[in-house]
Amino acid sequence: MSYQKQSQLFRRGVAKLFTPPPDLTVAEWSSEYRYLSNESSALAGRYDLSRTPHCELPMTLLSPKNPCKRVLLPWSSQIAKTTVAENFIGYIMHQDPAPVLVVQPNVEPMGKAFSTDRLAPMIRDTPALTDLVKDSDKRNSGNTIGRKTFPGGFIAIAGANSPAGLASRPIRYLVCDELNRWESTKEGNSLLLARKRLARFPNSKELTVSSRTYDGIGIDAEVFGAIDDDGERGDGADQIYYWSLACLKCGEYQYPEFKHLKFTDRDVETITYECESCGNLHGLDQEDEIKRTGKYILKHDEGVEIVALFANTLGTLICEWRESVQAFLSAQGDPDKLQVVVNTDFNETWKDLEGDGIQGNELYEKRETYAQDVPEGAQVLTFGADIQADRIECEVVGWSEDEESWSIDYQIFDGDTSSTKNHVWDDFKEYLTTEFKGKDRNYTLSAGVIDAGYLPSVVHSFVKSLNRRYVWAGIGRAGKRPIVESKELRQLRLRKSRSKKKKSEIIGTDEAKTVLYSRLKLKQNESGITPGYCHFPIDPKYDPEHFEQLTAERVVRKLIQGQTTLKWVLNHAGQRNEPLDCRVYSHAALRLMSPKWGRLSGAVKQTPEAPIAKTITRRGSPLRKKRPSGFVNSW
Repeated sequence: MSYQKQSQLFRRGVAKLFTPPPDLTVAEWSSEYRYLSNESSALAGRYDLSRTPHCELPMTLLSPKNPCKRVLLPWSSQIAKTTVAENFIGYIMHQDPAPVLVVQPNVEPMGKAFSTDRLAPMIRDTPALTDLVKDSDKRNSGNTIGRKTFPGGFIAIAGANSPAGLASRPIRYLVCDELNRWESTKEGNSLLLARKRLARFPNSKELTVSSRTYDGIGIDAEVFGAIDDDGERGDGADQIYYWSLACLKCGEYQYPEFKHLKFTDRDVETITYECESCGNLHGLDQEDEIKRTGKYILKHDEGVEIVALFANTLGTLICEWRESVQAFLSAQGDPDKLQVVVNTDFNETWKDLEGDGIQGNELYEKRETYAQDVPEGAQVLTFGADIQADRIECEVVGWSEDEESWSIDYQIFDGDTSSTKNHVWDDFKEYLTTEFKGKDRNYTLSAGVIDAGYLPSVVHSFVKSLNRRYVWAGIGRAGKRPIVESKELRQLRLRKSRSKKKKSEIIGTDEAKTVLYSRLKLKQNESGITPGYCHFPIDPKYDPEHFEQLTAERVVRKLIQGQTTLKWVLNHAGQRNEPLDCRVYSHAALRLMSPKWGRLSGAVKQTPEAPIAKTITRRGSPLRKKRPSGFVNSW
């Protein structure tokens, strides 16, 4: 860029600082100037608002002359909520330059992905923005992954998991993405920290978007008010709108929900959409017509500063009813997948964790007689081990490709665990060479995770002595994290760590318990094959005490630093929960191993590096010993 061009852009930027807000709204700007990129849209080219009419009102509210100061979008996935954020940012750069902070759940990979996959292509392909940001290849361009500088302002990209990036200079515009995936930090509520940076600008604006998860959590707490420990709600949005469709017969508007879709025999071609007012059924041939009647209906009105707008895939033109119903049908029998559909397609909260947890006696009554140690269907055996001062507890679990599981064995090894030289570790090591009898062959343990939270150096030393590729030391961590880290996140964590000590695998215990408890409530299909279903043997080791410990925790809502969060707690103070811990680690081992199931459908289903196994008959007297109650366990 020539010096003359740079000077022209600078003067233009300075002039804009002293001019009144433009009359052009964000929606109008988007229709006139915005171009969608191939990297982020199936409809690349000039932005067409008629394809996403549900985006118009949010973008109008975000415009400088509108009195609204905060826009909340609890929307389904894939209905252009990120496009609204991009349009808002593009408008700021071109029409009303000022400092902008974009907060993603984390800097890597999500912040980086937003910058490289969404923001950079928008700047490149929208001519009105291209010359505002210098080429990143040039020195002092101000164009990096974490920061884009333009005349009169900048865009800083931060992670909610890194509060240091939220407590810097003042900003006028704040964009918060995927709020329900943000984690709480020791420094406090990341959303409140980010909002403090708006205080210096009386004309500030905030856009917060997210798919929903649980009632009272994240975006729902912002819309309806956070729930305190007594179940009382705080302040929510001043106005709440719902993107609604009009019945083609009676003209009544209703917010489309999954309960309004009717179909027979799992056939998506029989789908009809029902009007609650008159009972009229709209067929698939009327889907586009009824969706073109869509408009926002105001359901709550107590002010203008904080406005929430609900929309989902069922009411938007860019999605089809067939897709939503097919996703629902495909997720049947798998609570994990079903929750994703409920949250991200239907834009509803997941109800499974509300109320009391599952009862241990119910699981005890569901025990089965296995024909052999390893029933048909189980293809891989994993183990999870919990380490206490005076014992090691371990469970072996068999798994199928769709994560239907069979509890195979539970053992307790008594002894001092403070040193690997003690006999308890020798006993445990010998047990890990056990063969378990199947119908046509014997099985050995393919993978395992051993709790390293209590004695990390001892556990790491033991794991090293095993010389097994698929045995890991693991540490449980609460919060919004997956059961196991992705390869990218793990590499990032290890790269940032300065310690040269052997690292443990981080296990997302909250997610693992959520998945387990959802699966414990499943009912077995008549076919006998039920994805995610948990089988337990009629065996003395799986006694009522085992199931009481397996179901020893429940989820409660806690108001922490002004933010409602879900927290797993013991049902009763001092209650033991080792079988729950072992089950969590066994599941984590399966996820870490990530078996190549196609290779397991034929011959030997065990890892080649497994040592020569010693056949031990599993059946026998229970090894569970009564110990004094009141022993409090923790990760």
